[in-house]
Amino acid sequence: MIQLKREAALDRMNPRLRQLYEEHIRRGTPLGQCLAQAVWDIDYDRKPVGFRQFILDDFYLGRTLGRSMSARLIDDGAEFFAGDWCEAVYSGAIGYGKTTVGTAMMAYDIYCVSCLRDPALAYGMTPGTGICFVNVSVTRRQAEQGFFRHLYNLVAQSPYFTEVFSYNAKVRSQLQFPKSLRRYPVAASEQAALGDNTWSACIDEANFGQIVERSRRQVLGENRVYDQVVAVYNKLHQRLRSRLNLRGKVPGHIIILSSARYPNDFTDRLERQARAEAEEGKHYIFFRRYKRWETAPPGKFLPQTFRVEVGDYSRRSRVLTGDETDVNESNVIDVPVDLKRDFERDPDGCVRDFAGISVHAIRPFIVRREMIQRMFDLGDTAGLQHPFTAFDVTLQQNDPAVERLLPEHLHWIEQATLNQYGLEVIGPNGSVEMKKVLFPALYHTHIDLSKTGNATGLVIVHTIGARKVQRFEAVEMKEIEELKPVIRVDLVLRIVPPLNGEVDIPRVRAILYELNRRHGMQFGKITFDTFGSQESVKTLKDEGFNADVFSVDREMSAYETLRTAIYDQRIFCYRVPVLERELTQLELGERKVEHPPTAGGSKDLADALAGAVQHCEESWRAGEGSRGLFRFGSAEREGELPAKMQREIAAVYAKVAGKGEPLNGQDENRLLFSQFFNELFNTNNKEDT
Repeated sequence: MIQLKREAALDRMNPRLRQLYEEHIRRGTPLGQCLAQAVWDIDYDRKPVGFRQFILDDFYLGRTLGRSMSARLIDDGAEFFAGDWCEAVYSGAIGYGKTTVGTAMMAYDIYCVSCLRDPALAYGMTPGTGICFVNVSVTRRQAEQGFFRHLYNLVAQSPYFTEVFSYNAKVRSQLQFPKSLRRYPVAASEQAALGDNTWSACIDEANFGQIVERSRRQVLGENRVYDQVVAVYNKLHQRLRSRLNLRGKVPGHIIILSSARYPNDFTDRLERQARAEAEEGKHYIFFRRYKRWETAPPGKFLPQTFRVEVGDYSRRSRVLTGDETDVNESNVIDVPVDLKRDFERDPDGCVRDFAGISVHAIRPFIVRREMIQRMFDLGDTAGLQHPFTAFDVTLQQNDPAVERLLPEHLHWIEQATLNQYGLEVIGPNGSVEMKKVLFPALYHTHIDLSKTGNATGLVIVHTIGARKVQRFEAVEMKEIEELKPVIRVDLVLRIVPPLNGEVDIPRVRAILYELNRRHGMQFGKITFDTFGSQESVKTLKDEGFNADVFSVDREMSAYETLRTAIYDQRIFCYRVPVLERELTQLELGERKVEHPPTAGGSKDLADALAGAVQHCEESWRAGEGSRGLFRFGSAEREGELPAKMQREIAAVYAKVAGKGEPLNGQDENRLLFSQFFNELFNTNNKEDT
């Protein structure tokens, strides 16, 4: 700010006088010193001291922050105010001093403006116009009790703000200073940001603002997600730029504080923006992310450390013992031994709170993340492929080849051709004539509809067999066996609205028509969530399909069924990156399963998968899981298969378990009449153990 004011003063100077000024300043002559003082005197009552002196000198904040503020944070503040930064962002762990450095920066901004003769006139406004400094939090109460109260106490103990530029001690709800300067707390809302001539603002706990899906505050054609903090942040930017723009720069600042929460939260996005701008040589956002122990004074933590592997999509965070052989060294951090007991008790929570690293889920619904990876591994082993040209589609491309079904990737098997009497047709070579058909089962579908907001998720599954799983019977206190279906995922499709458009729901239904009428897929239950689904349900019913409304949010039974099937290793699915992220980030809410409340958070595909798996399990229990080839009960009883078939099964087992090769249609056909699933999963479990 000081540098901007000096440049503005020099611009108003006579060109000859400016040349003389710069020459004498460069030579350090007494005249140069007088001219420099004259430039200061144009707008300033007094020349501001630097940030470091402001913090350490007892006349300013030395009595409070000078004895408690981390040296690293003081260095950060000095670097920030020495440059042309517009925003300061502090994220990471809890308790390392974010509020302290934020209040220090805000106090210094107030101090610098207080040194001006008439702050409003100096920046082109009507003399005496009020200038405000605000702190924003999720609610007004949080704004008052947190950041504002801390700043108020700093000002109250500063000789400068009590003797030279004294505040009105009779007012406790805000800080009132001379020269029409005010400092007050507000709740996070666009209306609050519109109030006055805001000079500097601090957004506290920025990662904890409200995010409302399908909000009416957003206009149609946008993603229809209202992000409270983003709205306030954008509005503050507009206010500062429109009121206080000086030589293309904003003299005031926006300070953003928040501990880490989820990946892609607000501060994560600002960090990526800061790095991208830095690569272009721009330096607008001053970003810092610290661990709890990185700003602590020397001696606060013991020098000994232990190793922690930060979790990812495949596993949760864990304290390393040294015996592990599958450690991802790029995810390992060294932690002071003082915190070892806390990390052993709650690794993910401590990674977020003490190490300041965002975690995928605070209260994960699927705790055993490695089983999500196992589901995709089983699909890879079985050779499953995505039966569409893209994972994300609009179904509205002008070129139909860009977004189209790939039926060859569905579950085809070879079946004997039968004549009109139901007998096998013998070909000229004396062998039975074979034809390719879709696996004869009921295919179940759940569609999570949207229009212009979230994506529409569509998932189709069917049962391919059964296997025994171990359960613990709490009443009799013993292990029992249950027979449960093995489920193949046929299609996972994410339909997104085109730019400034909306999802064409009839085209979503057209996928089902094509699968049924052109490829012979026989559907069991087809369901839609409650959002805008009445027309689709009626249309499908009129076409002869078993369609209905089903919500996975009204109760958690569908998600519990999905989680159990994943843990039992009974789902085969090809790898879908968005589905992998959604399953990993599922949160256990009070009444339902939720996705993280952050921009980009979703569970459209997860909802569709949970609904489809629920229908598949219900159908299997009712004896409707197959139509012909699969003989109920044959896949789980031992000793009933002919010797020739047992040899064929053994060959398939060696192909999958021994060589890791994918299955073809004939292999899958053989497995329908075998104990293969029990052998495969029991063997894998023994190896994992």
